[in-house]
Amino acid sequence: MQPLARSLACALIVLSIARAQACATARVVSFGKATRWADGWASFLLSDRPISFFPARGVNLVAINASTEEVIFARSYKKAPDQLKKDLQDVALDTVVLVALKGGADQESLQALSLVHASLFPVLAEGEGYAFIAGRGGVPITEDLGRVADATS
Repeated sequence: MQPLARSLACALIVLSIARAQACATARVVSFGKATRWADGWASFLLSDRPISFFPARGVNLVAINASTEEVIFARSYKKAPDQLKKDLQDVALDTVVLVALKGGADQESLQALSLVHASLFPVLAEGEGYAFIAGRGGVPITEDLGRVADATS
């Protein structure tokens, strides 16, 4: 990861902490759809520990409070673009947003990710994984797509 991206990630995680402390590392991994029967795979980690969440087929979103490093919510959106848009608009500006695609998703759900400045989803091919980390109010920290998409802050 580039030093600037790592610095932005740390700044988001420790946004309201007065003293400099070691910040958590977030990681999102998304495997593309392996076969026509398999839905792919997605996982979320914070400081190398799995976040307690079982991603479902479609877009999966985890929101983390940047100040406390606690999970605010973790949800799956299968053909629910309106709920995804609402949830992305409702999170506070100091929230870290983690996104993983499991299996496939409809284009309208993927389009909702533009609310957090995601940019690679329009070129997502069938069967590819997608991983994304950003601050709700800022520029994406990292974004990846491919057979195995791996985004780490």
